[in-house]
Amino acid sequence: MVLNSERSPFIMGISNQSAYGDRLYVRALEKSSLIRLPLERFNLLLEKFSLWESTCALLIYTSSRIFEHCTMITQMSSYDIVKFHLNQLMHESPSYRTSITAANYIKERTYLSRSSIMRIISDIKSAGLLSIEKGVLIDLKPLPLKY
Repeated sequence: MVLNSERSPFIMGISNQSAYGDRLYVRALEKSSLIRLPLERFNLLLEKFSLWESTCALLIYTSSRIFEHCTMITQMSSYDIVKFHLNQLMHESPSYRTSITAANYIKERTYLSRSSIMRIISDIKSAGLLSIEKGVLIDLKPLPLKY
């Protein structure tokens, strides 16, 4: 399951420094340059350049994003979850947005069944609030609070 999506430049993996083993899986959705830095080296650079305050801000941001995701998938209705992810998808880069279907984007990030996702998307489309071609989200109008 996708827990978080970020745009470059971004530093990933420092929030789980005390975890054993490699538990972070990174998938680049567009052409990217990835650099892996040993944790000890990273921490030495933080100290050398006095970057602890910036790192703290990054950790707060990362934990807030993951908390938002976990709260969303456990406390919201299916409609709210689909609505949230459709809005997220609209903010992805055009090249990525056209490379994935809306249903697959939502399925990768939630525990919702494909049939539930498709039913809600179909209802939203029938209401004239989104435009979809071959499953790809083209346009999204503001969605109502309730389904």
